[in-house]
Amino acid sequence: MGWQMIVIACVGLSFAPAAIAQVGSQQSEAQLRARALERCTSNRGVDCDDPKALRQWVNEERPMTAAEQQRAVAARRARDRQGR
Repeated sequence: MGWQMIVIACVGLSFAPAAIAQVGSQQSEAQLRARALERCTSNRGVDCDDPKALRQWVNEERPMTAAEQQRAVAARRARDRQGR
């Protein structure tokens, strides 16, 4: 009986970080959405209730990944070279 309790505790603890990360992810998604809704209404306030229209604002609130940053730098450099 004692070893079964240890196994159950270990299995339960192994799932805890994943569950915590998922809850944190859901909270951050809700915060992103709330900030996006606030920016949408302050900037234009037309169809901010529509999820499709709000998607643009949510995407702007998300931080850029390293790959996206590299692509943005490359695009900026290409534009600068064309302008010279």
